[in-house]
Amino acid sequence: SMSDPNCVAVSCGCNPNHDCMDWSSDDLIIYPAHHGVAIASVDEMTVHAVMAGHTGRVNVTRWVPSFTNLISSNAVSSASDGTIRLWNLTDFPPSKHMENRSLI
Repeated sequence: SMSDPNCVAVSCGCNPNHDCMDWSSDDLIIYPAHHGVAIASVDEMTVHAVMAGHTGRVNVTRWVPSFTNLISSNAVSSASDGTIRLWNLTDFPPSKHMENRSLI
């Protein structure tokens, strides 16, 4: 008998830019993935979300430091479409694909 398939790994490629990703204090990595922004867990070795909203290649991502909370809840990304987006992640983990969830 065949058993149910289990997910062994989830991957999401990173745009090849120098110094394009950022590591949070709570062991999450944020990085550019084509026109999206990916969030991955170091501990779980899994991609939690890919956020959409840019129309051009994302070049850099950064966590926005919080002075009141140790958990990363905001991030910023910039892309070749000429936009900078501030992402609100207070409801993390978000769904796998977040469409136009940026604040800017």
